Amino acid sequence: MKMPDNLAPTFEPSKIEALKDLANLRDEAAAFGWFARRWPGFVYVPDTDLPYALSVPLTGIPDLPNRFLRMWQLREDIRRVWKGDSDKLKALLSPGVPPEELTVEERHALLTKDDSSTAGGWAWPPQLKVDWLRSQFVYVPRTEFQKAVYELFRKSSLVKVCGNPDCVTPFFIGRRAAQRYCSDLCAQVFQREWKRRWWKERGTKWRHKKSRRKRGKG
Repeated sequence: MKMPDNLAPTFEPSKIEALKDLANLRDEAAAFGWFARRWPGFVYVPDTDLPYALSVPLTGIPDLPNRFLRMWQLREDIRRVWKGDSDKLKALLSPGVPPEELTVEERHALLTKDDSSTAGGWAWPPQLKVDWLRSQFVYVPRTEFQKAVYELFRKSSLVKVCGNPDCVTPFFIGRRAAQRYCSDLCAQVFQREWKRRWWKERGTKWRHKKSRRKRGKG
């Protein structure tokens, strides 16, 4: 059934899970391969490595097969968005999706041959539609990845980075806006560390003060 133009699209909750998995990927080829298998088509991954002449030399990236370079870049972008980078969020939600990341149906719909203004090129329809009755614009994602990023934006108050600096999967969606840790385990680890530091820095002074109070009562 065709969705009315004046309604925002619906989203699969699992796609938010895909973004979380992407943000938490380790710098290992096996981890990137696992993501490609679990979420096929969510991020474009060539079937084989690109020829060396076609690969772009990049610095500051882990030693990964170059077919994962696009996924690695999107992982870095999503991590920045997760930390509140609004400029990167706008870039990910804007036009410019590579054609290879579109489905066959999307390519067919976008490829125009009878419009002289595009000369048979890629004609991107507007990503904003007008909801006149509600006096608002409605964002229209083009890919599953953009759908997920837009849904992440809509849940921005729950998008969190775990307060435990040693957490191995720090990017998570909280249950409430004030949540600071991804799990009870991370919260307990931090609480134990906080108590240890408190006793180290202030425990001796606290014990001396408590001892003086007891002697004064005696």
